[in-house]
Amino acid sequence: MSRFYYHPSPLEGTALVLSPEETKHLLVERVSPGSSLFIGDGGGHLFSGSFIGLFHRQAKVEICQQIMVPKNRYHLTVWQPLLKVASRMDWIVEKLTEIGVTTIGLFLSERCAQSSFSSERLERWKKISREACKQSGRLVFPRLLCFEEWKQFVMAVEALGGMVLVGDPKGETIFHFSSQSSFSPIQLIIGPEGDLTDGEKEVFRKRKETFFVRFSKHILRSETASLYGAILCMTYWEQRFEDSHKNSGM
Repeated sequence: MSRFYYHPSPLEGTALVLSPEETKHLLVERVSPGSSLFIGDGGGHLFSGSFIGLFHRQAKVEICQQIMVPKNRYHLTVWQPLLKVASRMDWIVEKLTEIGVTTIGLFLSERCAQSSFSSERLERWKKISREACKQSGRLVFPRLLCFEEWKQFVMAVEALGGMVLVGDPKGETIFHFSSQSSFSPIQLIIGPEGDLTDGEKEVFRKRKETFFVRFSKHILRSETASLYGAILCMTYWEQRFEDSHKNSGM
């Protein structure tokens, strides 16, 4: 069934009106009155519903019941430096969302080709993330964090906590650290084209539970390294999550 977004979370037995954007999506999907559909709130809650019809050019939906779904036990933050080419930033936000990254952090470092985030681009990335979440069947929209100041970025990393893996061609293989993580939070920090400076890396060398890892013996683009590391962690976690449910009889 088709899935649509509504915020805040709806209540069972009530009717709601979808936004113009979601109504357009519903019409493109050619959902007819009386058809069943899913409504998600972007926060992990899913509801079954029925399309009533169009009222003032917006779709009206009756909420039937909440569907119980297992919650994620893993938390992965990927810190991606701002890239020069806008289409590459759009691509990495979309792909990180599709594979289930819980937080996407964007930051500026000394070797970034760009020096600021525009409000228009931030709104575009939020929209791309929402659409990717719906397309991939994800129930939770990732948080999108953006920092133009290096100190604010470092403070955010510290506040999130957990294991921090910093991309470094001279580091240990990422396979070792991803398989040791259990379900504890992980933050992946990727450098820009040209890598983080020695001074920037030194900031993280002083932090406990921080490790420098390499993704490949080959040179990877910044966004390729982000996606590669995220896929490795998510694949490992999702398999462990499925195994834990099988062993518990769920």
